[in-house]
Amino acid sequence: MLLTCLLLLTTVTASLASDAPRCSPPMARLASLQGAADVQYPDTATWQPAETGQIFCPGDRIRVAADSRAVVELRDETLLRLDQKTTLLLPEAARDDGFWVDLTEGALYLLSRIRRQLEIRTPFVNAGLEGTEFVVRVLPRQAVVSVLEGRVAVSNPRGRLSLLPGQTATATADSAPVLRLDIRPDDAVRWALYYPVVLDRRQPGTYDALAAAQQALAAGRVEDAENLLRDLRTGDAVHPTALALSAIVELVRNDNERALRLARQAVADDPTGSSALLALSYARQAVFDLAGATSAIETSLRHHPQDALSWSRLAELRASTGDPRAAYAAAQQAADLAPDLSRTQSVLGFMALSALDLDTAATAFETAAALDGADPLPHLGRGLALMRRGDVDQGVREFEVAATLDPSSALLRSYLGKAYAEQGRDRAAGIEFERAKALDPLDPTPWLYDSLRKLGNNEPVAALADIQQSLRLNDNRAVTRSRLLLDSDRAARSADQGQVYRELGFERLVTGSTARSLMLDPSSAAVHRLQSNATAPRRQAARVSELLQWQINAPLTPNLLQLQQTEADLVVTSAADLVASSAADWSQLFVSDGASLRLNAVGGSNDLFSNDLTFAYQAGPVVLGLAQYHYAFDGFADNNDQERDIYGASVQWQAAPGTTLFAEYRDDERAFGDLSLGFDSRDIAPDLRTEIDSNRWRIGGRHAFTPSTSFLATVAGFDGEERQRDKVTLSTAPLIETELDTTTDDDGWLGELQLIHRTTDSAWIAGIGYFEADSRIDTSTESTLILPGLPPIPLGGSMTSDHSDTRQANAYVYWSRAVNTQLDLTFALAYDNFDGLTLDQDQFSPKAGFVWQANDALQLRGIAARGMKRALVAEQTIEPTQVAGFTQMFDDPDGSDTRLFGLAFDATLDRALVVGAELRKRELKVPYLNVSTGMRNGADWDETNGLVYALWTPAKHLAIRTELSVEELDFGDTFPRPDQPWSTASLDTIEVPVTMVYAAPSGLTLRATARWIDQEARLIDTAAGAPFPMRTPSDDFWTFDALLEHRLPNRLGRVAVGVQNLFDETFGYQEPDLNQPNLARERTVFVRVNLAL
Repeated sequence: MLLTCLLLLTTVTASLASDAPRCSPPMARLASLQGAADVQYPDTATWQPAETGQIFCPGDRIRVAADSRAVVELRDETLLRLDQKTTLLLPEAARDDGFWVDLTEGALYLLSRIRRQLEIRTPFVNAGLEGTEFVVRVLPRQAVVSVLEGRVAVSNPRGRLSLLPGQTATATADSAPVLRLDIRPDDAVRWALYYPVVLDRRQPGTYDALAAAQQALAAGRVEDAENLLRDLRTGDAVHPTALALSAIVELVRNDNERALRLARQAVADDPTGSSALLALSYARQAVFDLAGATSAIETSLRHHPQDALSWSRLAELRASTGDPRAAYAAAQQAADLAPDLSRTQSVLGFMALSALDLDTAATAFETAAALDGADPLPHLGRGLALMRRGDVDQGVREFEVAATLDPSSALLRSYLGKAYAEQGRDRAAGIEFERAKALDPLDPTPWLYDSLRKLGNNEPVAALADIQQSLRLNDNRAVTRSRLLLDSDRAARSADQGQVYRELGFERLVTGSTARSLMLDPSSAAVHRLQSNATAPRRQAARVSELLQWQINAPLTPNLLQLQQTEADLVVTSAADLVASSAADWSQLFVSDGASLRLNAVGGSNDLFSNDLTFAYQAGPVVLGLAQYHYAFDGFADNNDQERDIYGASVQWQAAPGTTLFAEYRDDERAFGDLSLGFDSRDIAPDLRTEIDSNRWRIGGRHAFTPSTSFLATVAGFDGEERQRDKVTLSTAPLIETELDTTTDDDGWLGELQLIHRTTDSAWIAGIGYFEADSRIDTSTESTLILPGLPPIPLGGSMTSDHSDTRQANAYVYWSRAVNTQLDLTFALAYDNFDGLTLDQDQFSPKAGFVWQANDALQLRGIAARGMKRALVAEQTIEPTQVAGFTQMFDDPDGSDTRLFGLAFDATLDRALVVGAELRKRELKVPYLNVSTGMRNGADWDETNGLVYALWTPAKHLAIRTELSVEELDFGDTFPRPDQPWSTASLDTIEVPVTMVYAAPSGLTLRATARWIDQEARLIDTAAGAPFPMRTPSDDFWTFDALLEHRLPNRLGRVAVGVQNLFDETFGYQEPDLNQPNLARERTVFVRVNLAL
């Protein structure tokens, strides 16, 4: 028994010893293997097979077999791509100040963004670097070093040479390193590139020479492959598959036009050949013809329904056009036909990733990587899955492996750069974005990501230049979309170029840049988000509606619940505008599971305090949100104070790829005095007090039937109580004071449905809606006789109760068409049936608009439209808010009949200067109830606006904006408003603001605004009785505002201190938009903090 125990103990001990690592920490790891590789330990003379994931120790020797390639990750996180027939020796011990390896034969490609010294030793020359990218090849009599990025010092006992990007040097044992102009670094790395497979060598009838050529490409032996293909293409009978393989070689070389010619020739010679049609599909994709690429594969499958490569390729294309269900079906078919195809498993992985099934995705990517160690897609997929789980460091490692497996892929470089930026490695991120721009000059993706990086570095002017270049290249977005819609975290990507515009005060650019996009892609969440940031007076309904349309169309995002942004009637002082300063839009480059917290707060003069706190938790396909908003301000006059508290909760659920649902609830409590600041603060009602307690809810969702057809639905409801108290004294009875106490209880709901269908050159939007609300108004009056020297004498009072209801049904159809590459047209027809207290009417509203892109520098827009202001819940709707870049939805009284006419142009004079002008005319018939007669009447309002603007970036860190705005508002004399002692009959305003923004690389930003205003008003005392007294006050004045802001590191947020009305100017001014006050009536100092955790 004792002997048995000893034997068992010995066996267990030996097993544990064999499982224990040979060294700690390890010197290197085999990150990827294509083919075969061996390892020789220092104390043995034999070679043993190496496996993916194997650990290497000091003194180990690694050998890559013929027709094989490998990726070795060193301890300092440097990645070495080893070519076939390469032998690498790891050092016996690492130096504290760096790392070195011996390359005795073969070639390696190195990618390192770590600024730590690394030395590659060869028999002929040594190469030393600090964070760079280069290739070393050891030949029998010399070594060749080619630099792609960074700086490399090559040396041997004969001499030393410093190489810059794009340079190559050679050295022998008897000569110093010599610069070579006849060898291009891009050619030196061709062996490390990835060549898509178009020939299934398992199919019967495959020529040995063709199979050998495909195998040579797969192993990186490009010259061997080209020699074989050249032989097959000589003579009278050129084999079509040889042409197809040659087309793939040209594609990887980025000669897209030659690749397309070869692929077309292959198809002409063999119209039904699967290899020829596969090559044509890749070639058409490279020139942005996704429809042609798909058509080629569909042709292949009609003739070869059992071809797994064609099914796999179809899955890629279906995914790239946003059809996950069809993509999954095609990938599953390919997997059933050939489960050992790496690309098929990768597509299945991305489909699982889009469904947020991370475990299934990880399994598929692991399988794909094991099937083809040279394919970068499985590692890219694993990186995205890891980032989604919040494992940023491991995700970056997978991106680095993917980029090492295909160094010429601009898309992989863009993702690697974005991942580095997420880590806070700004220099490395910038290098990758520059490499991506150079590798594919037509891809807008690296320009967009680099702009967000520069914005985070407080370089908004440089970020603007990159954004504009991204928009110029946006017609080439097929380049990125053709890669399986890899950016499944599109919510983070829509993190919002509007932030760049806001940083500079260049919101005017949003209209021109998105006018055509929204006409032809109305379901774009990113464009709706941009539009929601382009606010203007009396357009709060349009702003919050654009935000609702972003919420419905957006993929999963922790930023869905935004309390302040979705309120159309906040009436907060501009110093407390937390919308423009929020850190939420630029805090995350990748969306990941876990918790996030956003805090925006401001405190200042007149007891100003406001905060917006939002907590979100994401777990797979579900995002939960909780939020709180508080605002308190004493105001600029007696009884001009306000206090408000909003609490909200939301849930967003991705039920399936293409199907997203959300629900939201909020409670709103507020109390305030008279917020209608006018020319004279003495016009404020001293006793007017209002208390409102309300709540509302909303559920909605979006389902994409196909990539071009989607369905939207939303239902919202509200109920609340408003109590208003006031004391009035009529001029006809100056000794009688009447106290009014009005309580309004209302509730209602709104339901809307919408169908969107897009083609390559047009878009249809059709929708219906129904609104219903009931209100009960209880009014009590108590009158008192006020005689000098005597106590008040009660005169009695009265109590009245009124009930009203509002019903509105609506329907609309919008059609937009790209007539050609320059001209887009929109035609629409809307129908409204309104039945309420002030109006009972049916109305048809035609609309028409155009956008003409005359050239790259000039855009013209025009509109002629009629519309009815709909009754809404929280002023939000999913109906389009604009036509041809003109807002058609204003903060008018419900039921208003509006006719809108407008013309505008935007011109880019050079990269640093943009100018534009807009002329808009609105004619309104506003319904109201004449309280004296009880009759429904309509008031005629007119509104004329003219605007000229210039946006200038004269220096690297400086931006200047100036405008001339002329506005004439005529509200007529027949619309008495007893809630305002002095109602505005007309308002003429000229405003010239000049804003300067200086953003220093240190993180400090100075914003200064000088504003000149000339305003004249015509005011009517509607409370005095007929004939109504009138006065015409006017004023012209200057105000000055300044803000000093510091951006915190690692995109944590920012802090700012500012002052409005710097010189404490006293002036008379009527705000054109009571919901969005623009000016501080006295000097206001404030401190603001924005944090994203």
